[in-house]
Amino acid sequence: MIGEYIIFCLFSYFLGSINFARIFGYFIRKEIPAEKNPGATTVFREISKPVGILTALFDILKGVLPVALALFYFADTFFSLPLFLFIIGCFAVLGHLYPIYHRFKGGRGGATTIGALLVILPYQILLVCLPIYLILSLIFKRNMIFLSLFFFPIIIVFLFAIKSHFIFYNYLSGIILMSLIILIRNFDQFKNKKIN
Repeated sequence: MIGEYIIFCLFSYFLGSINFARIFGYFIRKEIPAEKNPGATTVFREISKPVGILTALFDILKGVLPVALALFYFADTFFSLPLFLFIIGCFAVLGHLYPIYHRFKGGRGGATTIGALLVILPYQILLVCLPIYLILSLIFKRNMIFLSLFFFPIIIVFLFAIKSHFIFYNYLSGIILMSLIILIRNFDQFKNKKIN
């Protein structure tokens, strides 16, 4: 079972490494500028809004697919605990951030993180986080990855109120791990006080 779990983690990383921003840019014969982040937001702003939306959807699917498959495959086993699902989601995010196919230069991880979280915390993401995030993004007309990190404390409080202590700490560990990965990759935005 451990071997199968490791295979899932590797599958998640290699799937996450597929850079749809570059792929769709290639098909419409428009390259992402070298100095820009190769992700859905850049495609949306620099190339085409419809292609940017399509890229975001595929990046979300990179997070959804491995976590959903793991949830189904490891159902009713130790590896179906939230922490282990978070780890598989983190591998998809790491693949997106540091893709092996593109010299480890990838996007910022927002859409792939959302995809993984949609499987692990569907109601909290769909009913609370995404609506607030989209409203604030429209108001400020920015893609604020750092803003999503502020939703994690809200989710943690909510989970603490409804879950057993053991399951809660599984969620808490996974959320902290995913937050650290996103923070490390996007540290330049905090350091330079950029919101994009």
